[in-house]
Amino acid sequence: FQALFRCKEMLTPKFSVSQDSSHVIVDIWLTGLCRLDKAEASVQDDTLLFSCEPYFLRLQLTGSCLDSDDATAGSSGLTASEFDVDAGGVLTLRIRKLVIGEQFPDLDMLNRLMAPAGASASSCGETAQSERRLLVEELLSGEEPPSECLAAAGADLDWFVEPHLDDEAADCRLATSADAISGGGLGFAFRRRDEQSASMLRGLDHLLPDLASMSHSERLAAKEALEDAQFDADYYLADQLDPSDMLTDILSRPDCLPPLLDSEERRARLMALPRRPLLPPEAGWEMRVCLMALADLVFAFCLDWRVCEGEQTPESARTILTQAACLSCQCPLTSVPQLLRSCYRRLLAYSLLRNWQLCQLVAMDTAGVLSNKRLTLDCLIRLERLLSSVEGYAGVNYLTVTDTCRWVQHCPSDLLNSLSEAIRNAANCFKKEEVGLGLIEWENEATSCGQDLAD
Repeated sequence: FQALFRCKEMLTPKFSVSQDSSHVIVDIWLTGLCRLDKAEASVQDDTLLFSCEPYFLRLQLTGSCLDSDDATAGSSGLTASEFDVDAGGVLTLRIRKLVIGEQFPDLDMLNRLMAPAGASASSCGETAQSERRLLVEELLSGEEPPSECLAAAGADLDWFVEPHLDDEAADCRLATSADAISGGGLGFAFRRRDEQSASMLRGLDHLLPDLASMSHSERLAAKEALEDAQFDADYYLADQLDPSDMLTDILSRPDCLPPLLDSEERRARLMALPRRPLLPPEAGWEMRVCLMALADLVFAFCLDWRVCEGEQTPESARTILTQAACLSCQCPLTSVPQLLRSCYRRLLAYSLLRNWQLCQLVAMDTAGVLSNKRLTLDCLIRLERLLSSVEGYAGVNYLTVTDTCRWVQHCPSDLLNSLSEAIRNAANCFKKEEVGLGLIEWENEATSCGQDLAD
């Protein structure tokens, strides 16, 4: 079993994982050039190791299985099918579950399955203090998988409490280096503070200017100042009080959720992502900003999906980049009310269609996506693919979206469901006054002028 860990410079085969009531079923696609006489496979608890030169596969399953060398149950915990290259070249491994009837979650989250076992929640905190200088941080082997660290970190979150954004406290989470930028962190979990990361964001004219030199509080203030300046009351009143036929049609759809990706397409995109796991966000500040950034990305994606009716183009990339504050402003949000305020303000200031009902509908779409972990991942995959296809957007995609795709696979479904419900509840009672653009005053003035003209 330990000898299989020595296989370092080998290829990862194409594979899929499914299950029935008693077995986990792993299909592995091999070629006729494989050294089948030297193929080895082993299972211990929740870990599968498979080696067949030039391929090597290590999977961390989401439940316990019978060890392959355990004879107490009267049969082996691991069986393999006959391999026939002419029949498609698929080798099927059947791994017997320790508890018959148990359903293993997230078997289609390939990056999570390929990640090594994570450190415990306490170990994650200790690692974070000593290894913050890394741009992308690896988990050390330990007792608990990354998802349990995330569950522990998110257990006590209150979605409606907005903690004070202490830039000094936030920035001290990250070890400084000789080329560190002077402002707040960038990218996923706002952990990156190196000049190379900052240079990836330069040259995009619709990003917040000089954001690398700003603290997080300064970015938030600058973001709202630009939104106030960009907001056009006449534009808003036209869409709000006299919507066009196109806008009326868009508003008539009660929900507009994107469909799930084909399993083959999802598997191909996940296999193309970096396979080194991120350190789970710590409880408090990091966990909050990661979850709010996820919702911010999903809101921007859902807005474009609803307006474009699923026909996304390179212009969609610009729309999403402008709408999502975590991309265009690298601005951390820490509560659901603050998230909705930011999303609504940017929609009403920058979107092609600027309507209050549209804000509420997209918020409900966002809640609907987040309530389904697989759909959330599929939206991020679509977004990552869209941004990577547009010249100049690779940097912001690499810094934020790619790592979010990897992280969300470890995020517990219960945590996403809780966030979804919080967004739904907040959107139902969110008032125009909370946006801060004077919407009520502008509407009252327009109504008063219309009445005067009628008289």
